[in-house]
Amino acid sequence: MSAEPFINDDDDHDACWICPSLRLPAGGFDILEHPSREYPFNPDDGFRYNREGVPACVHGNRIGLPPGLYASAGEALPEG
Repeated sequence: MSAEPFINDDDDHDACWICPSLRLPAGGFDILEHPSREYPFNPDDGFRYNREGVPACVHGNRIGLPPGLYASAGEALPEG
């Protein structure tokens, strides 16, 4: 897994300004279909985390990745 953020300022994207994709590599966070109580919002840093501390994006369509438990369950990232 790359240490570079999945999305950077040079990318053409619609990521939310607080999205973990702007700070973490692909596979370093989960992607949810919608906000979930299992990943509550943390106002201290703006991420949503599960009980184990894994951050999540709730708008995968904006960053080009489908929903998946990539960080918390080790699901494989899609090709490409």
